[in-house]
Amino acid sequence: GRDFYIVFGVMYLYFVRHLDIVPKPTLLAKRTTFAQFVLLTLSFIKAYVQVVNPTFIQNYRTLLFNFQHAMVFVALLLTLATFVQYTQVGFQTLREGKQQ
Repeated sequence: GRDFYIVFGVMYLYFVRHLDIVPKPTLLAKRTTFAQFVLLTLSFIKAYVQVVNPTFIQNYRTLLFNFQHAMVFVALLLTLATFVQYTQVGFQTLREGKQQ
């Protein structure tokens, strides 16, 4: 959802408002993408281990589930923060934007 929001915002600024857009990812956005990738990787590892070695999951369930749940909240908070950040960047571009 976040990426569609960014793309539609850029399309609006470029095609509707005719503003010159130079996309630059923010440091927060890069960290958000990393957190989402870690969460996805953890989910795949958990699913794989559940199929290959179910006893491993039973023995380490608490550790794995706690870390995965923590990563869900980290990724969620970072994603929400980038929504706010890119909204601010969009409004700033509208205020300071250069016509093509």
